[in-house]
Amino acid sequence: GREWGGWGGGGGEEVVRGARGGAGGGWPRSRGGVSCSDSGTGVVRGWRGDGDTGSEAGTAEVYARGAVGAVTHVSKLAAADGAAWDYFGISVSVSGSLIVVGAHGDDDKGPMSGSAYVFEKGADGAVTQLAKLAPADGAADDQFGRSVSAPGPLTGVCAQGADAQRSKSRPPYVHVR
Repeated sequence: GREWGGWGGGGGEEVVRGARGGAGGGWPRSRGGVSCSDSGTGVVRGWRGDGDTGSEAGTAEVYARGAVGAVTHVSKLAAADGAAWDYFGISVSVSGSLIVVGAHGDDDKGPMSGSAYVFEKGADGAVTQLAKLAPADGAADDQFGRSVSAPGPLTGVCAQGADAQRSKSRPPYVHVR
């Protein structure tokens, strides 16, 4: 099949690149494509290095797939409380109209404690932030949000360095919608 979305040199690559153009925020300096999730009708692509709200704050781009593989830019997402070094977009997952974006550098519970953001794409195409997720027991260097998954009614979020011994063996957090 035809590859699209900027991977493997398929024809869709230029569509995605064109949507990201512009001084300082375009390809390749913004470290785009560090994460990607495909719902079958669209794709979300993380740009952890984008600097709209500060250096390495990050964004995520939402694209819809139309007839015959055409790809259309729908929305650019950023955390409502985004700040430098959050790395929003390090991980993304899409399931139906729900989008989850990890920000492992968020510092609400200490440096690199991390968080995940839940968005919903409405029937009109508008994307709204629904929630910010962070564990109650979060701490510095947890890197919560380093990996996210949104299968069906669950949202799974992993913390890379999250146990008391920092052995990185803690199971994922699961949020039920």
